[in-house]
Amino acid sequence: MERFFDRELSALEFNARVLAEGKDSSLPLLERLKFIGIVSSNLDEFYMVRIASLVGSRSQFDLVRKRAGALMENMNHHFMEVLVPELEAAGFIRQRPESCSPAQLEYLRAYFSKELLPVLTPVALDTERPRPVLSNLRLHMLVHLRDIQKPEVQKTAVVEIPQKGFPRLVFLPTEKLHPFVLLEDIIDFYASDLFPGYEIQEKGLMRLTRGAELTLNEEKDEDFLGVMAEALRERREGVIVRAEVSDSSTWGPVLEKELKVPEPDIVWNNAWFDLKTISLLAFQPGFETLKRPAW
Repeated sequence: MERFFDRELSALEFNARVLAEGKDSSLPLLERLKFIGIVSSNLDEFYMVRIASLVGSRSQFDLVRKRAGALMENMNHHFMEVLVPELEAAGFIRQRPESCSPAQLEYLRAYFSKELLPVLTPVALDTERPRPVLSNLRLHMLVHLRDIQKPEVQKTAVVEIPQKGFPRLVFLPTEKLHPFVLLEDIIDFYASDLFPGYEIQEKGLMRLTRGAELTLNEEKDEDFLGVMAEALRERREGVIVRAEVSDSSTWGPVLEKELKVPEPDIVWNNAWFDLKTISLLAFQPGFETLKRPAW
């Protein structure tokens, strides 16, 4: 067990070294962003496989989770305090819909109405209803609602932010710089369209990580496709080992009550969620001065 435990800590140390590369100011900006994306992706996998495998050993589980949480916090802090200002200086500016020009808002409204609205499906979080199976590693918007006709009636709903077929960064039409709006910001801005008859009291973001430990015995597991299908099912429906939320004080109690997530597994994320997809910015064509020279 000690060797197994050391393996988990070694994996975290490896990712700490990768993060150190992302902090190396001698590297071009977009190269450092790539390293942040690698750490973000590796941490997702670490929670799904390594931390999930330790659930039965509480003392080791708590220590490894604490170390992983510290690494995640370190990554998020560096991204927000160092990389975001450098990205802005290079012209990559995250713009909120509230600060967009009329022409840009017209573009966003058309994009939301034609592309996003048809695929968005709000789901109620209610102890009287079957608990919804919320997708692993997908962003979700959480919403507190009040019935306009019956103000005493209040509800909580969740909306999955679509991923397949949609860019996370939606670049705005402009003649200068490279402003973009995050997909979740667009949906947040037009959220009232999803809830006719209700007044939105509060909104937030959530991202769940589910355990999906895969153990393959090559001698016994002859049905490889069957094993993989089961592993994919677990990734969709497995136990929640991490719940990132934009405001733990508001949404933590909701996740504990409605999704049965233990309080220690609820993580406040004050950075941009899912830096793995944010790092795809580094693969945009052009911007060669911000990248490592080609061989």
